[in-house]
Amino acid sequence: VLTINGDPDRARDIVRSAINLNPSDALYRALAEVEVARLGALFNREDVPVDTVRVQFQEILGSAIDAGRKATEIDNTNYENWLALGRVYAAVVSLNIDGAYENAVASFDVARKLKPKGPALALERARLEAAHGDTDAAREHASSAVALKNNYSDAIFFLAQIDVSEGNTRGAITSLEAAT
Repeated sequence: VLTINGDPDRARDIVRSAINLNPSDALYRALAEVEVARLGALFNREDVPVDTVRVQFQEILGSAIDAGRKATEIDNTNYENWLALGRVYAAVVSLNIDGAYENAVASFDVARKLKPKGPALALERARLEAAHGDTDAAREHASSAVALKNNYSDAIFFLAQIDVSEGNTRGAITSLEAAT
């Protein structure tokens, strides 16, 4: 749905129509994801005045947060719902929006409590910490993901990226060799 002809607006309309027919946490999660994609598309447009971008950004972000929250309201025991909400907030952490980081952390924490042995959740948190500028915390969470699944290549590659960003090319090579 998200990539219908590369048109996230059309995808949003389709998901909203489905929600009107049968609201479910899965559809609200999908809507949250589509809205995050719409945010990305908005930032890639150069033909829109800054004031218009600001208004559209607020509308899309509000819709994304609302969709994520509705998913958690429908089923607050499903870690995927909390993960979707956390991803919405995480998408705007690098923009220094008040409360985005804290809300992402809180959502990811609930998701991890619901699925404590999920390495992907630890990696999501690692990516959040990296976006927030805390490479030590990012490394800690990525290492936690690897501890949960020792051949988790996404986490190993993420650790290698951290090493490269810190100028530790040898450490990155060692991590990648271990992964292969």
